[in-house]
Amino acid sequence: MRKTTHIVPARIRGLLHSRYAACVRHLWGSGVGRFTLVRFVHNSIMRLITPQWVRVNGQWINTGRFDSIMLSIKDPFYSERCWLDQQLSPGDAVLDIGANVGYFTASFAHRVGPEGKVFAFEPEPENYALLCSTIERNGHGNVCTVQSAVGERSSKVYLERDGLSAETPFVTSSPTEDAVRVTQTSIDDFFDVLPQRLSLVKIDVEGRELHVLRGMKRLLATCPRVRLFIEFAPKLLKRAGTDPRVLFGFLADNHFSIFEFVADCGTVFKVQIEDLLKRYPHNSDGYTNLWCRKAPT
Repeated sequence: MRKTTHIVPARIRGLLHSRYAACVRHLWGSGVGRFTLVRFVHNSIMRLITPQWVRVNGQWINTGRFDSIMLSIKDPFYSERCWLDQQLSPGDAVLDIGANVGYFTASFAHRVGPEGKVFAFEPEPENYALLCSTIERNGHGNVCTVQSAVGERSSKVYLERDGLSAETPFVTSSPTEDAVRVTQTSIDDFFDVLPQRLSLVKIDVEGRELHVLRGMKRLLATCPRVRLFIEFAPKLLKRAGTDPRVLFGFLADNHFSIFEFVADCGTVFKVQIEDLLKRYPHNSDGYTNLWCRKAPT
């Protein structure tokens, strides 16, 4: 992990950050962040003034060089975190696939307690180092961190990094010279024996969600109480070669009912697939999260 160094004195950095954070919160949701120049300027500013550690919901998160998920600005995943925490009980086991710097991992670990277990998978080397330091600082001995991509089968794959940050690395079949070769595992290969009380699998892997699901068929067949929280971003699915209808078909074939998590309400609603596809077309930058569970038998 690269060590964060600052040329701006701490007091001045704190003042500048508070002022800048207020400006960013004012523009939050306006869509200006989709412009490459805006992102470049923002990241350049954050490199100078961002705090390395941010405390969220009692958990310390190592934000790295420039806080790519903007935790020092606001808590962008507050609704999702609160909802998922409510679905967990002490002693549960959780898989966090695409753990990034450990925001959800730390929250899950706190929620399930010392009798529970969290398996956090993150392939990007810099993010993985931040994840490990986050877990270490919070003293979560119930977390197993795994530096690996997750997919349909165990192999070596190439990870392409975002040109402006390591926030959204993605597996690619057409690597550039800057791509990183990383290990990939399937969940069914990783676990000889599945964790007891496996309750939740969170999947956020930049469009390769179906690949992950296809690599955990044994888990889905033998863990009837497991619930899935899956990012649904049609544009990213298309980049990964996935038709959203095939994703929905896979979930239906494995007897999952599909709900949409609505962050503004902080809850889930039964979804009509055709309506979801109309609201999130394949060329849209929009995304949502799916909550999938099996009907009681």
